[in-house]
Amino acid sequence: IYVDPKFFSAWTIVPILLLTSVFSNMSAFFGTTYLVAKKTAGLITTTLWGMLANIALSFALVPVIGLNGAGVSGSLGFLLVTILRYRQTQKFVPVKVNWSLLSVFIALYGLVSILTLTNQPVFYGGALVLVMLTLLVKALPHTAKVALKGKLKIKTN
Repeated sequence: IYVDPKFFSAWTIVPILLLTSVFSNMSAFFGTTYLVAKKTAGLITTTLWGMLANIALSFALVPVIGLNGAGVSGSLGFLLVTILRYRQTQKFVPVKVNWSLLSVFIALYGLVSILTLTNQPVFYGGALVLVMLTLLVKALPHTAKVALKGKLKIKTN
């Protein structure tokens, strides 16, 4: 046995924490732009806004949905940091994001998470994962083309 059986119920928070990890990595990706542009004040302000959102949402959601409330509040806090950093860093390094495709991925992932948490048949979750993979494969050529196009210009003023 790898872990004590008392911890088995913790699997329910894993889908939310995975989404939190995605938003954390996205915010870190945009955060590096502040370092390159030598405008690091943006790192602390966006982090503080995300922290405040996380704390406020935790107080609101934990009493209602328990441990998953902490996961959801963390995820939404990192999402806020990601959005703020994306908007602020566009003046340094313009990055194109396919928001409609990203929104579809997040919505489908949320649906898969809900189906998992409500113990729905695996078929539904598997079907949604296949749809997500199909969309990802469709998006990869466009993403690679945008990433390789033109020269990268960093504005430091």
